[in-house]
Amino acid sequence: MKIAVGSESPLKFLAVREAALALGIDAEIVACAARSDVPPQPYGRLETLFGAFRGADGARAAHPGAYAVGIENGLVPDGARTCDIAYVAVVAPDGRRFSRASSAVAVPEELVHASFVSGRNATAGALEAARSGCDPADPHRVWSGGTTDRKTLLIEALKEALLAATRTEEGEAR
Repeated sequence: MKIAVGSESPLKFLAVREAALALGIDAEIVACAARSDVPPQPYGRLETLFGAFRGADGARAAHPGAYAVGIENGLVPDGARTCDIAYVAVVAPDGRRFSRASSAVAVPEELVHASFVSGRNATAGALEAARSGCDPADPHRVWSGGTTDRKTLLIEALKEALLAATRTEEGEAR
């Protein structure tokens, strides 16, 4: 089996590899550049999910016959707060489409506001990195008070999405 990741992000690649290993999926995993066609800081469920599927579609175009994966984090309103949520999109070789969302991590509202002031060109993660010195690709450790990180959140969502995509109707692995 081949899994193509529509991103050249080392974090996303490692998360896909670890999710596949955790599920016992023996796969060749490749990364490729793919456009998400969303702003640097996506906002809302639909825009973030759109970005994830654009990444998966780009991976599918580059690697026909592979399970194609796209991952996009975005700011998503959740009642009185805004959360960072990753959407994972998987397109199976036969064209079936699957998506799962990660657990949500609340983002400080001043960072959400600052991202909007920048025209959503500055991500909440980059803004957090500027103020706390964290990795801009993983502000989740700061926002969660050290209880989780982005890779862990991605792996959990990836496991659910890959499991759904690689199972037959009878529930057996492909």
